[in-house]
Amino acid sequence: MNAPGITLPVPLLQVRRPQSIHFSIYALLFAEVISYFQNRVRSITELEERLLDLGQEIGRRVLELVWLREKFSRREIELLGALRFTTTSVWRFLFGKVADSLERVKDKENEYIIVENSPLFTRYISVPLDLADLNCNAIVGGIIREVLCASGFPCHVDAHNAPHDDETEYPPRTLFSIRFLPESNHNL
Repeated sequence: MNAPGITLPVPLLQVRRPQSIHFSIYALLFAEVISYFQNRVRSITELEERLLDLGQEIGRRVLELVWLREKFSRREIELLGALRFTTTSVWRFLFGKVADSLERVKDKENEYIIVENSPLFTRYISVPLDLADLNCNAIVGGIIREVLCASGFPCHVDAHNAPHDDETEYPPRTLFSIRFLPESNHNL
């Protein structure tokens, strides 16, 4: 006798992902998310917090999908392994490429920076002057935070805009500052 449960017509892992989805779909969806949140908050900080929270919800699902699709057999138990997993496998799943750089902050043992020179979420977004301090990549910061927290490395992630060395490039690159909490069990 078959056990009760949900039967899927096609196994989940055998479903082919579309090779590419047009970027305009993402841009439209993200613009609507920004508009939705903007009408419900009072400050730029609160808007960035909402984007960070949304990113954390997305990050949980992304981590599960990457683990299933890439058939990892074990969880990373070292900090650098978890960071490499985030900047390679997770980044490739989200953006189709690896992160541009992963750097350790020289003066601080528990801080790292992920550099993204061509951030996807702000490539075609123009921020009005009254919201000049808004960093829409806070959503990606939320994804990073949740991937690392769910992997056993509690942290805080902040997204910061930084100009390129060549000032003519737009949009500015984004630096994701990751501060691991003292209670995180990481091996350097």
